Order: sequence, then C-alpha cells, then structure tokens
Amino acid sequence: MGIFDFFTGKQEEATLTMGTNCFIYISASGEVSFKTVEIQEYEEDEGRFHGIDLDKHENRTYRLDRVLRVFTKREIKKLNNEEINNILQEILDELIEEQNKEPAREKPITSSQSKRFNQKRVVDRNIDELIGFARGILADGKVDQNEAESLQKWLVAISGSEHPILHNLLIRVNQMLEDGVLDDEESAELFETLNELTGSNFEKGEILKSTSLPLDKPEPEIEFNDSTFCCTGTFETGTRKEVEEIIINNGGKPSRLNGSTSYLVIGAYATDSWAHSSYGRKIEKALDYKQKGKDIKIISEHHLLKFLK
Repeated sequence: MGIFDFFTGKQEEATLTMGTNCFIYISASGEVSFKTVEIQEYEEDEGRFHGIDLDKHENRTYRLDRVLRVFTKREIKKLNNEEINNILQEILDELIEEQNKEPAREKPITSSQSKRFNQKRVVDRNIDELIGFARGILADGKVDQNEAESLQKWLVAISGSEHPILHNLLIRVNQMLEDGVLDDEESAELFETLNELTGSNFEKGEILKSTSLPLDKPEPEIEFNDSTFCCTGTFETGTRKEVEEIIINNGGKPSRLNGSTSYLVIGAYATDSWAHSSYGRKIEKALDYKQKGKDIKIISEHHLLKFLK
C-alpha cells in the first residue's frame, strides 16, 4: 500500500469543489502543508486541478493524489491554528512510519524535514501566543512594570527562536528594562509597540488592521522608477490589482517577493489567509531577507500614498 492509498480513508467527509477549499497536501519533495486554494479548473481525468494559493497569492497546479485530507467548511470554522498544526503533525508522523516500512516504494521523509516542520510549528505557536499575550497587556490601556517584566521573561524563555519579530521585540524590552525601571516614556513606547504588533489600533466596526511593527523607521523615501513592489494584505485604496496598477502608473513594477524586491507594501487591513491574526508569511520572509542584508524596505499603504503622483 502506497502513502497516497494509505490516506484515502481520510477524505470521506469532504471533497474538492470549485471555489475555496482547505486541504492538506504533500509536495513532490515530501513537504506536508495546509493549503487554502481557490480552485478554478478541475481536470479529474488528468488527475490534477488548478487554482490560486490564497496564502501565497500564486497560481498553482496540484495533483489529486497528493491531497491527503480535505476539510469541510464546518471543520475549518471550528479548528484553530494549533489544532490544524496538530493534525499536520499526526499526518507527518504517519507518513514517516508508513514510508519507512516501504523505503523502496517511496522516498522516506528525512529527520531534517521533520525537524524543520516541527520548528515551524513551534514558531507559529509562539507568535500566536505573543499576539494573545500582548492583547491582554493592552486591555487596560497601559503597560506597567510587572507586565513589562512578564513579557521579558516570556521572550527570554523562547529566545532560542530566531524569528525576527520575537528577536527584535526582546531587544527593545531589554533596552527599556536595562536600568530595572520602566519609566513613563518607555511604558508609552512599549504600549505603542505592542499596539502595532497586534494591529489593535482599529475603530469599532472596522476589520482587524494589519500590524505596523515591521515597518521601516524612519519611513523611507519611495522611488518608483526601476523599483519593484510586492503588495500584501487588504488595501483601503482598492483591490490589490488596483494598487498594483497605481504603482505601474507611477513608474514602479509589481513583483513577487524575493531578495531583489525594493518595497514590501502592507495593506491597512489583515487578510483572512494570513498565518497569524495581524501579519502573514510575506512579512516574515521580508524580515528574514533584511536580516540577511537584503535592501528591501517595508512600508505601509498610507506611506505609499504620500508619494503617488
């Protein structure tokens, strides 16, 4: 029995349909991941389907026999990120066990692949916990000494993570508490930092605003000519395509995010498909590029608008 036959029984409660689908998929390299895809073309005879990966905003082709599990809309509404990660880990564990039983039939998933997957799960959980922790601190409208010290201890406890947001926040908190006292100015600054991290600066009735914590400070000048722009999030100005057309009309060039991207533009509002409640994978990736020395500037939609013709 091959690995794909092994998981046939996991799909009886839901099937792929045209439109938005959530499923677990194994790539040709053995990477197991959760996908949210808007299926636009379904070729059952060819054993494949085509659609837009709503997390990466890319057109992709998928093989039907690599879909390990399809979630119903009811299931997705009930599951949180941690529960989905647990399901992914269970499937990965079963895949490793099944493939190692039949090494000649399929290329086994290596321990390094499993390690990378587990590390990603831990980082995702830490970010989600941090956002929840920060919102609890902000609830009374201020940050006091005890709250700042509790945040510092929590960040130190998970300091093995090299995630840029966690790392940079720990540096900020350490600087504020270096003398053992959180003064009024530092309290206000930390409150603003956490407010930006959680995207909590929204008015009643608005959808959740995206975080501004990773934005370049001071805000950079924007040169459109010969510059590439990657857009992420949901924009007040219009659809992402409309924002990209505005960039083109001003001499810039929309592009996917890569090491040579000039600007990552963050829309004012969070996108439902983002991994965490106030920012997504593109922001993480851009921060990683910056840490590696790439000259990518992270700006807000509102800052972009200041430089339009």
